[in-house]
Amino acid sequence: MLHRKSDIFVFAAVIEEGSFSLAARRLGLTPSTVSKTVARLEAQLGLRLVDRDSRRLAATAEGRTWYEGCRQAVAALSEAEASLSAGAGRPAGLLRVFVSASVAETRIAPVMAEFHARYPELAVEFHLRNGFTDPIEDAVDLTITHETPARDSFIRRRIGSSPLVICATPAYLARAGTPAHPRDLAQHTCLLSTRPMFNTWHFEDAGQALAVPVQGAFSASQGSMLRGLVLAGLGIACLSRHVVEADLAAGRLVPLLDGFAPAEGVPLYAIYHDARFLSPRIRCFVDFLAEALSRDG
Repeated sequence: MLHRKSDIFVFAAVIEEGSFSLAARRLGLTPSTVSKTVARLEAQLGLRLVDRDSRRLAATAEGRTWYEGCRQAVAALSEAEASLSAGAGRPAGLLRVFVSASVAETRIAPVMAEFHARYPELAVEFHLRNGFTDPIEDAVDLTITHETPARDSFIRRRIGSSPLVICATPAYLARAGTPAHPRDLAQHTCLLSTRPMFNTWHFEDAGQALAVPVQGAFSASQGSMLRGLVLAGLGIACLSRHVVEADLAAGRLVPLLDGFAPAEGVPLYAIYHDARFLSPRIRCFVDFLAEALSRDG
């Protein structure tokens, strides 16, 4: 077993946990030992690495730079240890993943039993959050998202797509009418995302792309809440078909404007930092998701 009490492991744990006490618990040390280790590093480097003024510890600019080097060193050592202990080089250890709740629940959770059977030595920790999350700043291994990273240094691999459906309840349509063309949505109440990029709905009309901005009184950050709002008859929603598949089959929701649906849904990406240091843990997880989501359609 690697000696995880070394300074780089301690400092990396402090930044990732945001607390001396949480880092100490993770490493099996005392908080005073962890604090002294960080102080010793700062003295050796002649730099302030950690801002201790806030309730949650945060790295200074110099600390972020040092952490990135520590992170790569810890990852390299951990992967070497996992390869040696597994004998056959099978992926092992902990993988931290950021992903939205709707994608996690409808696309990823159903295939994790198969993943675990294939890679039993690998544990996966899911953090549910919408949008793009910087894997470095939030100390995770990768992000699964529909959005694109702001920095070119990240690797973006398309692993699938989320087919979308425009839908409403029969009661809403009886009250407000059924749109025959995407432009008719301007006369309807639509249910919005809290992220503006998703409040322009995309269609194809006679082979031409058509973007339609929509308006409405209700918005939500999660697909599950938007599903609840549309089932309450509050308007028309644009949701991942996986989220409302059972509602469509049961007739609780009616699909709309299918003839104008784009050929592809919203792309789904796996985003990680540097292909040169891509660990077997990340590689096998991303490869598996791409395979599983292709079967999922």
